[in-house]
Amino acid sequence: MTRVTFDEIADGVFWRVCLPNGWMADLWKFDGLWEFSIEEKGGGGVTVFSDEPYASRHDALRGLNGLFRRVGWPCQIEFPKTDKPKGVKT
Repeated sequence: MTRVTFDEIADGVFWRVCLPNGWMADLWKFDGLWEFSIEEKGGGGVTVFSDEPYASRHDALRGLNGLFRRVGWPCQIEFPKTDKPKGVKT
């Protein structure tokens, strides 16, 4: 299982990571709730969105990692130890 850590944060309400297969995974906060998306490498292709909003970013991340397990992707995303990793955007 490959573990990856979010490497881009914008104002604590948008989290992005590039997955080992080149796809991008995002978590974001909108109207007080969290959602996620996965976008195909290069953009403009397949995009998968969360099927429901989540109360916290940790719940949204559990939903995203659960999706990976269901489809058989050997990847697990983790939050960084700090909310200000390298590449932070504000």
